[in-house]
Amino acid sequence: MNTPYTKEQFLSLREKMDAITVDEDAITIDEKVDDTWNIGDKFIINADDDSSKKLTVEKIVGNKLLGSDGNKYSKYGVTKFSESVKAVTEDDADEAKFNILNQIIPGVETVIELVDELEKLDREDGASGQMDLMDQITTMRKSLESMLAVVQRSMHIVPPKGGLKY
Repeated sequence: MNTPYTKEQFLSLREKMDAITVDEDAITIDEKVDDTWNIGDKFIINADDDSSKKLTVEKIVGNKLLGSDGNKYSKYGVTKFSESVKAVTEDDADEAKFNILNQIIPGVETVIELVDELEKLDREDGASGQMDLMDQITTMRKSLESMLAVVQRSMHIVPPKGGLKY
């Protein structure tokens, strides 16, 4: 028989689950023009857009820019407008995509570990509601396996600079 988790252990597990977030501020991408955004800055959605398509930053919330068109944009998904904006190279864009994909994997692995802990709790002998989450846990595992698989496939589509080493 497994030793039941204490209330403190369960709450600690709950805190770990609640703490899993994507910290957009931790994702760093070298921006080509300037890394500081201010209200009133001009930006374009696609690096090859002409100046007639530029928008103005109306508000900044975390890594999101509220454009003058009323839509929200990730500051990493747009290009700050400057008269001397240089086109982002495909290699630079691929490297940034690859780096973000590479950061997803540890997060998924952490969630897998939490699902393992959840399954242990759900299998506890004598616990009220024993095995009541098995279907959901199975679905979680399948979803996480799919997530890892799609990230790995994506990493082969957008390889880092210099390509993948086989």
